[in-house]
Amino acid sequence: MNLTLRSIQLVLATCLLLGAACLQAAPTRTGDIDGAPYAIWRPAEANGMLLLRAPGYRPMDAPRSIAWEATEASVYAALIEDGWTVAMTRYRRNGWVIEDGVADVATLIEHANENYGPFRIVIVEGESMGGLIATRLVEDRERSHLVSGAVAFGAALSVSSDRLAELGGDPAELRLSHAPMRPIYFVSNRNELAGPLAYLAHAAADETVMSVAVHSLERPGHVNLADEERSLALLRIYNWVSGEPPARLDDASVEVPEAVGSGQLGSDRIIAAVTSVDPNYGNIDLNVTLSDLSQYGAGFGDRVGIERGDSVHFARIGDRYASVPDGQWVAVVLPDGQLRLAINMGHAASTLGVEAGSELTLVPMQ
Repeated sequence: MNLTLRSIQLVLATCLLLGAACLQAAPTRTGDIDGAPYAIWRPAEANGMLLLRAPGYRPMDAPRSIAWEATEASVYAALIEDGWTVAMTRYRRNGWVIEDGVADVATLIEHANENYGPFRIVIVEGESMGGLIATRLVEDRERSHLVSGAVAFGAALSVSSDRLAELGGDPAELRLSHAPMRPIYFVSNRNELAGPLAYLAHAAADETVMSVAVHSLERPGHVNLADEERSLALLRIYNWVSGEPPARLDDASVEVPEAVGSGQLGSDRIIAAVTSVDPNYGNIDLNVTLSDLSQYGAGFGDRVGIERGDSVHFARIGDRYASVPDGQWVAVVLPDGQLRLAINMGHAASTLGVEAGSELTLVPMQ
């Protein structure tokens, strides 16, 4: 079976109807290679195509296990239903791991090929730091042959020297050749386009380099995209490696219907339900929207109190996790307006002790 927009939409609709049945898909195989945990999800009928996920930065004390990302699982469930094999590495250590990350992604591709392949198409998908890892991989003369192409969401191509030092990175890891040997497709929110655009400019200066495209998401944030935008990006990189390149510059935004909140709105507070918890990062999705908060006069930049039992926390309403300093709470507004509670470089769910179905109280403030 081939990846098509229609097939993705059909399976996405099925997953939305089945809910947890799609979101809780168990990996076919888990293991550890050179200290790097991995998971592989296999379809009932394989189509000879592999998607390997290169995740973003994780704090040093974050869990090392791999769990299915409930907020994104429907996209990957659609691919698996369509015949794709999906694999993910956790890298051999947490933190800033560019060199090790490239090696761990390459090793997992080789492992998957040997045990479940051979694959005729291999696509690497990276987010943030993972996007930089994907970029480095397609530039690598010794390893780029392992992949057909890569898509990088919010690639961390222009990290400041101060921030890089905080993350424990080496400035040498940001030195890029700007000469990918496989197609690299950057998709970034409008506030994070500088790095990808500079990469495209360097590559375009060399007439022999025709393997770079940059598409924007016309909303602010960091990897702030809807499921359909992720699906379309994967479709475009698939089409590219199949011989149909995209426009080098374009708008990848999709109009997202506004979510309808279902929290209990009181005179000065909202009783919110936890709809899902990201098992890897601890981010908490709520049945509350920015429109709900606006009824209390609260909006971007304002604060919202979070009450859970005897604990009280205060989150800043923002469009990305880095809207607040490390260790502080943020209420991120997703593309459809839904709220996600998070701790920048922390684990919100374990701090509050919540899971899907839990309740907490929000107190909007101006």
